[in-house]
Amino acid sequence: MAPQPQTWTIKIEQAPGQTPATFNPSSLTVAPGDLIFWSNHTSDPHWPAPAGQAESTWFEYQIPGKLPGQPAPTSPQISFASATTISYVCALNPQMTGTITVS
Repeated sequence: MAPQPQTWTIKIEQAPGQTPATFNPSSLTVAPGDLIFWSNHTSDPHWPAPAGQAESTWFEYQIPGKLPGQPAPTSPQISFASATTISYVCALNPQMTGTITVS
């Protein structure tokens, strides 16, 4: 019986006075088939995308900003079937970077 996939969340956060926001964790190691979500805890929209691609191939739309008193918006899930390392950026703020390693 195959193991159940784990679920991982990468938070998009911004400390007061911090520019730009950051991915937390910025480096994540997962197993093939694990599920990954991004949760936007800032008031600005963000759009995680593979580095070097003008538009996201992961999500059709950006993750909206968090409204006061509301839960943080979350992306659709993604997963990877085999071992790989992927660098990603926020397509709206390319100085925000992260890495996902599937092993």
